Amino acid sequence: MARERAGEAMALMGGTSNLEVIQKGTPECLRSEVREKVEGGVDIIGPECAVPLDAPYLNMKLLAEEASRGWEGSR
Repeated sequence: MARERAGEAMALMGGTSNLEVIQKGTPECLRSEVREKVEGGVDIIGPECAVPLDAPYLNMKLLAEEASRGWEGSR
């Protein structure tokens, strides 16, 4: 709905839950989160605010990889 209202002239940023997704999320949870945002037309995928210092590095890496894969697949 946000993409429809904003149109293509405005970039949308989807905040990813720091606690539920980045800190505690499984690989499938991260993939699902990214897919949902890419399919919804979100342009920037990132954390809600600052990444928690104890967030697993591999979760952040997977989030970035899945976002890149998602955008490549949507072109």
